[in-house]
Amino acid sequence: SAAAGKGGTGGAGAGGASAAGSAGAAGAGKAGAAGAGGGAAGAAGTGGAGGASAGSGGAAGGSAGGPPGTITPISPVEASGATSLVYSTGTADGWKASAFDIDGKASTTASTDHCALVTGAKAGDVMVDGPGGVDNSFGKNIVPIFEGLDSSFWQTTNDGIASGGDTVAFIGLTPSADPSSFPIALFLANGANVTNPVAWKAHASEVTSVSPLLAGATFPAATKTGTAFSSGVSGDVVRLPVVFGGRTMYLPVRGARVTLTYAPDGTTKGALGGWIETPALVAEVKKLAGAISTSLCTGSAIEGLLSQLEQASDILADGTQSPDKTCNAVTIGIGIATRPGTVDGVLTPDPIVDPCAN
Repeated sequence: SAAAGKGGTGGAGAGGASAAGSAGAAGAGKAGAAGAGGGAAGAAGTGGAGGASAGSGGAAGGSAGGPPGTITPISPVEASGATSLVYSTGTADGWKASAFDIDGKASTTASTDHCALVTGAKAGDVMVDGPGGVDNSFGKNIVPIFEGLDSSFWQTTNDGIASGGDTVAFIGLTPSADPSSFPIALFLANGANVTNPVAWKAHASEVTSVSPLLAGATFPAATKTGTAFSSGVSGDVVRLPVVFGGRTMYLPVRGARVTLTYAPDGTTKGALGGWIETPALVAEVKKLAGAISTSLCTGSAIEGLLSQLEQASDILADGTQSPDKTCNAVTIGIGIATRPGTVDGVLTPDPIVDPCAN
């Protein structure tokens, strides 16, 4: 069973999916202390979820629980946490449903004011926007790459959220709240305790104040009209968790904006968008690939994958377009659903070692 105050993740199951199509290494599920072979879930410790079992055919284990670490209790604060992050709808045009017009342009292959494409990129894939000029190259071009490596990565991410893993949460996003009266904040959070899925823990790296609780990205221009919430654009970074190959990577989204619609029970559904600087995306994917197998730190397989990610760049790192500069960021838009609850602790994760650092 897990040690008190620890949350753990399981490793990849034997033959689990890995980046660039290489065979995944066998791994053991764990919840603080290791469970056997990624099999049945280990018992949860205080604030810790057991390791998820490996699925049939070598599916990745360990999506539950988020990173191991130490939890510091705090006075509960009203919050709304994401119960699902919809990276894919399973349809070719699904990326359009959660996309935003990030650059204020309706680009086509004939556009002359678009940033210069990365060598090897196809204009039809990268430049052409959705209806009304919406941008989401991550959903259009990168999600299919990820699905080719692990067709259920987005479902595994949401299974992890349901099991107490990493998600994102809002402070101040309640049906009765007036967002103009205090800052709306969005931050990386962790369920940590699957017996109480509506009490989240804020990641310590994103907490700037405990009393009052302030964390993550703020949205000073947020508005609420009836049941409709619009955040405006944040100048801070929002980190989105993605579980892939039994490991979690974090997508650093800039220029974040959120639109949500409230239901009578306080739950919401909507979309979250922005852009990810391409070097940051590449670094996260390379680190995750190395965690699956150190053989993926270098070589033609991982380099080919990273090149495909770079070719999906469709905007500049400041969220604008200029034909005189090469695209160096990737627009993103995902679906999001939330439910009301509280934040009652701060999670300080154990240090994460980059297996490809040396």
